[in-house]
Amino acid sequence: MAYKVKVTKEIDEALENIEEYCIEHFRNYDYAQKVLNEILRVASFLSGNAGNTPLYSKHLYKYISPYINYNFYYSIDEKNQIVFQKNACL
Repeated sequence: MAYKVKVTKEIDEALENIEEYCIEHFRNYDYAQKVLNEILRVASFLSGNAGNTPLYSKHLYKYISPYINYNFYYSIDEKNQIVFQKNACL
């Protein structure tokens, strides 16, 4: 079953910080692009695999990216079939 994936304000801000850090401190545009592409890949993955990753807390799931060193946290609204990406961190 495919779920809609919504990116919360927290992850949107985290993405901006990650991109800014990669570009300004490392001058590594390729890594910044890799991170952004991975965010999109994870959103696509979660759309079809919501709930198939470890439960991190009572209502929060955790997905560990195999491509970059980031953990993604998300919750699921089963009634409306929506996955909310909550956070991404090292």
